[in-house]
Formats: sequence, C-alpha cells, structure tokens
Amino acid sequence: EKMFLSTDLKGRMFHRGLIDPDSSFYIPIQKDLSDRFPYGALSSKLTYKFDPHVTTRILAIGEYERFSSRDDLHPSANHARASRSAFAAGGEISGTWTKLNSGIQFVYRYQYDRNENIEAFTFASDTLASASVHYPSLQAWLNARPHESIALFCNGKYSHRPPGFQEKFGLGPGYVGNPKLKPETRMEVSIGTEFVPRKDFSCVLSTFYGITNDKIITSIQAQRIFVSRNFRRITHCGLEFEFASDPWKFLNLANNFGFGLHVISDHPNEELIGAREPLQPAWKNSTRITLHTGPISAGHSILVTGPYFKTEYDRKPQEALIDAGVHFSLRPASGLSCTFRVDNYLNQMNYDHYGFPHPGRTFYAIMDYSL
Repeated sequence: EKMFLSTDLKGRMFHRGLIDPDSSFYIPIQKDLSDRFPYGALSSKLTYKFDPHVTTRILAIGEYERFSSRDDLHPSANHARASRSAFAAGGEISGTWTKLNSGIQFVYRYQYDRNENIEAFTFASDTLASASVHYPSLQAWLNARPHESIALFCNGKYSHRPPGFQEKFGLGPGYVGNPKLKPETRMEVSIGTEFVPRKDFSCVLSTFYGITNDKIITSIQAQRIFVSRNFRRITHCGLEFEFASDPWKFLNLANNFGFGLHVISDHPNEELIGAREPLQPAWKNSTRITLHTGPISAGHSILVTGPYFKTEYDRKPQEALIDAGVHFSLRPASGLSCTFRVDNYLNQMNYDHYGFPHPGRTFYAIMDYSL
C-alpha cells in the first residue's frame, strides 16, 4: 500500500508518594505527600510512500494531562490541582537506501495550562490562573551503516521546553510560581557510532554540542522559598558512552556514562560568563540490572552524579549524589503494563534543600496502556 493511516491511543496513571516527616525536602512543615498525574494522548499518522525509498508522514497529536497533590497528614487542607491540554501537528519526510537513512521532521505545538485551585497556595498573588504557549520544533538526521556491525549517526534538533506545572504555578509546598517564565529554546547537534559485534551486546559512543536560551533553573530565594527563573544562555558540550548486554535470556545489563561541560555563556553579570551552570553535575553514571521472564520483569538501578554548584554565586562544590532504585513490572494484557518503583530507597540525604532538589525515599505506581 502506498498510503495508510495509523492511530495510537496512550494513557498513563502516575501516582507518587513521598514521606518526609522531618521536612528535610518539603518545607516549611512535615509532609506525607501523594501526587497523581493522569495522562492521555491520541496520535494519528498519515503515511504515503512515493517509492520504495522515500516516505512522507503527516502527524497530529492531542494530549491531556492533570496534576493533583494531597497532604495525607492534613487531609482537610486545600489541595493543588492543575490541567494541561496540548495539540501538535507537523510533517516528516525520510529516505532509506541500502546503507543510508536520512530525514527531517517539523512539528508545531500549542499548549494550554490551567491552575484549577489557585486558592490552595499561600502566595496566590504570584501564581497564574492559566497560561498558554505555542512553539515549533525541528529535527533532522543522517544515519549510515558501512558494516553490518557498525552504524554512524548525526542528529540535529531545535526544540522548546515550556515551564512545568510547578515552575509556572508554584505547585508544591515551599514553591512560588513565576508568571514571567519563558519556554526554554535548545539547539543541539550530536554525532556518534554504534558497535554491535553480536546480538547480545552493543555499545554507543556519541558527542554533542548545544545552546539553551532562557534555561529554566529552580533555586532557593529569601524566606526558604523556591522560585524558578530563566538564564539567558547556557552552552553544553560533552561525551556519552553506553553499553547493553544480554548474557542470558532472562538477564539484561546496561550502563550509561556521560560527561559534560555546561557553562553560562550570557549573563547580566559579566564576571559569571564561563562559570558552570548551577545544579548541573559534570558527570553522571547510571547502571541498570533487569531480570525478565514472560510478562514479568524486575530490576535494580544506581545513579551516581558528580559534584555540582548550588547557585552561580556559590562556587563551593557539593557532594556527589547517589540514587538507588528498584522496580517491578507486570504486563497482564497486550498494550497494558503496571509498574511499582521505589527511588532512593536508601533514603540518602546527602544534600540540603537549599541546593540540588533531590528528594528522599519516593514511591511510584504507574499504569500504562496503548491501543
């Protein structure tokens, strides 16, 4: 067939619980929080094949997402609620030849966020009832496979990240919304190679360079309050190395190491130009072990991040962070998966809430479906 239409319906119910009786993360009072993030998306793709090599697609995506937060220690308190509606449309053209694949995709997105309970926040005058944003994104790619075990790739993208619920509205204790936040704009180019010597082992080495304008960073302000703000410009460059192995049918091992230089390249204070981006570690390493059999899988992960700086003015390096987590997943039916996850189960409090926002032991219950 030269033309065909595909439609995909996705949904997610994301439930997070965080117990913090000593107010070491959530301030100013003790918290036993539970957050819910229902999400749904309907996407359609109209594909037309000009010939065996060239393909075009028209894309249309609709999304709806909600947020609600509840303090289980104070059930009668006013609870934060917000919603997000979004629509995106665009097109794509790609070509595939014997050892070469290339393409370009353009998408335009409109997003509307609504704060449904503005009275739930102490600083209501600093929050918004609603906010809308629209922006384009563009990406292009060129992949080559000179040998059956070697692949080369080059990707470029121009993208936006709008402010999240917490950043825009101040959803969460100790946070104040910033109605003046602008979406981040990021331009990035990456090149790399993938080596697959056999079916049960692969490794990827890549390098990247990018610029982010209006980078959104959340930091502590006066009176122990968190506020998000835009940085004018951050420049990024670095390397990433990843490998994955399946030594047995039931076992998967994976590791990802990344090193990056993230520096301030435009700031009202010229003395800070060239300084490292606050709250951004120079390196990260993630190790994952997964056991799987049939519809059941379980795993363990450890994320270690290098030292970082609290703010652009505080240049004292902070300690590295360690986040150990476990997860259990079940696929009871086609298109449906249920996951229970615990992050930072060791409850490592090797930080303070004036710096990197790394919470204590956190529980997640996630249900995904796709039709």
